Amino acid sequence: MNKIFLDVSQDNMVVYITILDEELKTEEDILNTLKDRRIKYGINHDKIKELLRHGNNIIKEEIARGVSSINGKDAKINLKFPIDKKVKPKMNEDGTVDFKELNLIAMVQKDELLAKKELATNGSNGIDVFGRDVRARKGKDILLRAGKNTTLSEDGLSVYSNIAGQVLYDNGKISVSNVYEIQGDVDNNTGNIHFDGNIHINGHVRSGFEVEATGDVEVSGVVEGAKIKAGGHIIIHKGIQGQNNGYIVCEGNLNCKYIQNSNVDVKGDLFVDIIMHSHVKVQGSIYVKGRKGLVVGGETTAGKEIEAMIIGSSMATITKIETGINPKNKEIYIRTQEELKVVTKNRENVLKAIKLLRKIIDTPLFTKDKQAVYEKSIKTESFLKIKEMELNEKLDSIEEEIVKSREIGSVRIDKEVYPGVKICVNNAIYHVRDELSKVKFIKNEDGIKIIHL
Repeated sequence: MNKIFLDVSQDNMVVYITILDEELKTEEDILNTLKDRRIKYGINHDKIKELLRHGNNIIKEEIARGVSSINGKDAKINLKFPIDKKVKPKMNEDGTVDFKELNLIAMVQKDELLAKKELATNGSNGIDVFGRDVRARKGKDILLRAGKNTTLSEDGLSVYSNIAGQVLYDNGKISVSNVYEIQGDVDNNTGNIHFDGNIHINGHVRSGFEVEATGDVEVSGVVEGAKIKAGGHIIIHKGIQGQNNGYIVCEGNLNCKYIQNSNVDVKGDLFVDIIMHSHVKVQGSIYVKGRKGLVVGGETTAGKEIEAMIIGSSMATITKIETGINPKNKEIYIRTQEELKVVTKNRENVLKAIKLLRKIIDTPLFTKDKQAVYEKSIKTESFLKIKEMELNEKLDSIEEEIVKSREIGSVRIDKEVYPGVKICVNNAIYHVRDELSKVKFIKNEDGIKIIHL
């Protein structure tokens, strides 16, 4: 009776032997057993001989091993420039903000190396104990893309700048853009400005005009009732006099002296001295920290925190302050809820139609036209079901973000907050009825908590 037992690992790379037999076994016995199991690669003959020298009581000893495959490395692009810019104005000792010391635009020089590509590797194949090839995964290639004002080297491994300007990295494409500079105002002489890069306006932006840049926008003067949209940061050295028509949209940070009668939507942070009678939505934080540090009138919302010197006025001006909930997420959440209601209602109607058609499916009333409607209804219901699930998952994701932000939201006032101010922190509400000095509003289990600074 053969009492030689072979155990092959799950990946077919290792063979273990166990011998429980009083009768002496030979190397030939073991090799024949391996042959019977069609094991032919990586057999360790020296190990077999050594084991037999110590007797026949062998318990799960390794006697064969294959060669593991080594997967290839993916291609990699090494950028020679920073892609994350963090802009924050300099705070002076006297409490004012220096909006000039920002170093906003990162420039590159002509013929400068912008990126270098490391090639993917093939890796090496392995072989298992049965002598079969174990294929290695080849490294994935990645395309090094040279965009506007750049050159790709002949070997396709390097990108160089053709001009001096600002380097941009978007969806894997590297390009260099000059800064578009306007010496005077944006008015009838210039018309609306649309530029793929950064814009520097040395004058004012007059009412009714539009300025749009994929990068940063810097305005030396005043922005009137105009529209400015930037894919990066916005700096306005004077301020925004919106005349209830001004609209600022910023994907980065916004830095300005004041905001008055305007609509502002910022993805990053807002640094400002005064906010008056405006609708301000900021996904990051709001720092009203200049000489006055005043927020009065309108609605000011931040996803994280708001810090100001004074909020409201002695005239009890109605002023709404909200933090702790990303305003963009809130808008998306409301829209998604509305869309979900429509999808759910439509699905319910389709299910009713399917139910009615099923009742006549085995009758003469179930004509070819009815069958076509039935089949279309089945497909529509399946689509709506998937859409309903996707929308519910989207709502769950936003709710998770809202829960995470509950530890972030706060309102800090370093001087006074006046009656007429409504404070909202993570959906908890506090109406200021008496003047308070040097306080911070946060949310706890009981609602709004006031901390005296």
